[in-house]
Amino acid sequence: MRQVIHEADGAERRIYLSTGIPNVHIYWRFYAYAEHANALVERALFLDPADAGDARIPSGSLLVALTDDLRAAGTGAASWRMVSRIYELDGPTFYTVFEHR
Repeated sequence: MRQVIHEADGAERRIYLSTGIPNVHIYWRFYAYAEHANALVERALFLDPADAGDARIPSGSLLVALTDDLRAAGTGAASWRMVSRIYELDGPTFYTVFEHR
């Protein structure tokens, strides 16, 4: 989350958070406040991974999702490119940051 906060802070990029992440709204608020990016708290939009192919999503938008969220979305995944992976302390990938093309 911190990476997305730093990339989006001061920019007009849209930030989408997958509804597939349990308690994502709590995590987002926690990290935004911890990084003193209070203005970003309300900028985040919540996205059902099934809607990832929505043509109205602006280019350059960021999405934090579970690693398999976009695979399950099917053709909508083609409009997103992986930016980075966020790893759990024990090693497996848990989240992925995507950018809309």
